[in-house]
Amino acid sequence: MNSVMKKLSLLVIIFSITLSAQWYQQQSGTENYLSDVVFTNISHGFIVGEYGMYVSTTDGGENWAIKDIGTNRTLNGIFFIDSITGYIVGNSGTILKTSDGGISWQSQISGTTVNLTDVNFYDCMRGIVVGVSGTILRTSNGGSEWAEINNGLTEPLYGVSFSDNNNGITVGGNGLVLKTSDGGLSWTDMNTNISGTLRNISYPDSNNAMSVSWTPPNAAISFNKTTNGGITWNTKFLFAFGNFYYLNICFINPNFGFVVGEDGRILRTTDEGESWVNQICPGLFDLTAVTLLDTLNGFIVGRYGTILRTTNGGVTFIENEFDKTPSNYSLLQNYPNPFNPNTTIKYQIPELSIVTIKVYDILGREVATLVNEEKPAGSYEVEFNPASSIKNPASGIYFYKLCASEFSETKKMILLK
Repeated sequence: MNSVMKKLSLLVIIFSITLSAQWYQQQSGTENYLSDVVFTNISHGFIVGEYGMYVSTTDGGENWAIKDIGTNRTLNGIFFIDSITGYIVGNSGTILKTSDGGISWQSQISGTTVNLTDVNFYDCMRGIVVGVSGTILRTSNGGSEWAEINNGLTEPLYGVSFSDNNNGITVGGNGLVLKTSDGGLSWTDMNTNISGTLRNISYPDSNNAMSVSWTPPNAAISFNKTTNGGITWNTKFLFAFGNFYYLNICFINPNFGFVVGEDGRILRTTDEGESWVNQICPGLFDLTAVTLLDTLNGFIVGRYGTILRTTNGGVTFIENEFDKTPSNYSLLQNYPNPFNPNTTIKYQIPELSIVTIKVYDILGREVATLVNEEKPAGSYEVEFNPASSIKNPASGIYFYKLCASEFSETKKMILLK
């Protein structure tokens, strides 16, 4: 590097684009898998997970405390009727109830040993629990007794939600959608055209309900929506990734909602699911559940004790600013990802460097060179369009690698066709 270029690189003022992520990681105190989260108000929240994990906060998530609630069974779902009364369901027929705002929990007799996945109450006495093997349990006395609804189903049920005292929807494997109009006494198979496994259900009003589904073999993730209370459904492809278990949806109203999933996937919509924007997650965590208190405040939980929080609706805003020379080398995740037909790769270098960015297929073969030149310190972006650089590009996983000075980093991207 000559002395003139060194001086120039130090004097360069970079006009950059800064992406400000608005999901912040919180300390849970555990590395266990966390499966569900609920808040009764802006301060009081509760999380459940594997091995009887139960974590609560009384200060809006600033601090979380682990409590022993008397079970080591995996807990899958939690629901509060109000600030005092709540229910937890889990494996081996586990049902727990609190009548003191989550301070203590008492076991209830479910009458089954199957794994229970979700719970929803539509008034203080009547509620529904669902589980594997088509299990539907109903109570009309606050959980003192649970009766199984015989439906002849064998598909697992993963989510249940009610919009009012009569209308409810439960979803599960093989595109299964069941609807009740009598408070859960009887259920009708809606025979949808959804082919994948529906992971959970969000039911913000009597007409609108939303779910997400995973369809093998290419792990396609779809957004499914009804505007007539579950009678008919429309499906919209969202993206693809590998593990359907880490997938969840929450809408606070028919317009505003989130989908979360594997590898830190956070998608946000403000137009009823017509368009989705990727949010920036502070790590590649597998995310399992999301809850919204309103359009500003929300929480996400996941594997390895992950808790994420937003106080501004998860907005990722773009801010133009004059910045100093970057202090380190960095390769950012391409956006969008998955992509079709093109994607953008951003990177930064702190000093004058010879920079290369190359793309490799799943077998490690080099298929494209995007950058190969000397560049001064700064922040850059390059567009990758497989159709213009690869002969007959195939859908699937590709890798892109940045090399600059002695720094190198590789990231994964997915092409969909």
